[in-house]
Amino acid sequence: MSVTSDWVVHTYNILEAVGSIVASAFDMKPRMRGYFLAGEAPLLEPYTRVRKTPT
Repeated sequence: MSVTSDWVVHTYNILEAVGSIVASAFDMKPRMRGYFLAGEAPLLEPYTRVRKTPT
């Protein structure tokens, strides 16, 4: 593959990762709001799962 093709693939990989992060953030916001209002810990499962994932 050429250098240009490598950069195109890299760009698409980055865009996919950013999309995943944005989707997770949109999912966490209403769950955190629900937790603050209801106090139900299962609503925070996606947040705690992400926090436990090693970087």
